[in-house]
Amino acid sequence: METKNKKKKITSKSLRVYAIIFLVVGAVYILSGIYSFFTTINGYVSQGYATSEVLMYLLPSQFLPTVIEPLAIFGGFALLLFGVSEVLSRLNADDNETVDEQEVAEEIKETEETEVIEDAQEEIKDEEANVNEDTKDAKDNEEVIEDDSLEENVETADEETNEDVVETESEETKEVAADTESEGSIDESTEEMDEEDNLDKTLDKEDKSSDNDDEHDE
Repeated sequence: METKNKKKKITSKSLRVYAIIFLVVGAVYILSGIYSFFTTINGYVSQGYATSEVLMYLLPSQFLPTVIEPLAIFGGFALLLFGVSEVLSRLNADDNETVDEQEVAEEIKETEETEVIEDAQEEIKDEEANVNEDTKDAKDNEEVIEDDSLEENVETADEETNEDVVETESEETKEVAADTESEGSIDESTEEMDEEDNLDKTLDKEDKSSDNDDEHDE
């Protein structure tokens, strides 16, 4: 489009230059024809002819071909070239307007595309930020779950140790009770042995006393 517009500008300018050249050449021809026309009139008048008769004779024979014909030819070509250059300049202006409109439309499209791209990039950044936040939250939740699991493991370990301590204490109490029971049984057996010994001693004393009584009776 720019090359076409440049070509149209060049052709319109060149046509205007050619029209000016035609006008200058036509003006020279017309001036020379007018000069020759008046010199011939003066020559015939100096010879004694009437001016009216000379004009009636020279107008169709000399004035028309030397003045009117160059004016019509060169002036017509100049006007034609000016008209063509004016048409081309207007077409160029219309093309420039269309080009400007197209450029404006392209700029609007580019701005819209850039805005769309920026919006898409912002959405992508927001999504990435949301994803990062979600991952951070998930990591925090995992850490919390791990801490809870560790606490649960510690609590279970404490409970197991407490159960072990209770079991050992119960076993110790059982052993102590067993020891006390064995000591009690031993004491009871010793007491029974002592009672039996005392009974035996009393029986022996009674036997001896009976024997002594028997001996006294005899």
